[in-house]
Amino acid sequence: MKVLLINGSPKEHGNTFQALSEVANTLNAEGMQTMRTLGRNMAWMIKKLNVIEDGHPQKEQPVWTNFIR
Repeated sequence: MKVLLINGSPKEHGNTFQALSEVANTLNAEGMQTMRTLGRNMAWMIKKLNVIEDGHPQKEQPVWTNFIR
């Protein structure tokens, strides 16, 4: 069984991330396949799940930009 865990919190490594990590560890221990993503990456996730054939997202090559945060 596959489980998608979506973190909708604006903090990438906050309490929601820790709670989802605990859930993912428990599900993985029971033999379920889990995938975690941030809510802001949902468009990417939906695109990948529709395109790929084996159910696993493939890694994209990093794109270097001149943007400064």
